[in-house]
Amino acid sequence: MNNDSYYLKSAEEMAALFPDLPEALRNTVAIAERCNVNLDPAGYHLPDMEIPDGFTPETY
Repeated sequence: MNNDSYYLKSAEEMAALFPDLPEALRNTVAIAERCNVNLDPAGYHLPDMEIPDGFTPETY
């Protein structure tokens, strides 16, 4: 996957992407509010990402 979508979009970004589905967006919030997840930082398994020239891991 080579694109710039490797992040969780904000509510505003999602609303702009799906303007015709406001009920679906509200449902995602309702589902998220029912979730209780504790993530252990030592347990993250993130993919290795190729960083383009001119960027550092912090700026990409």
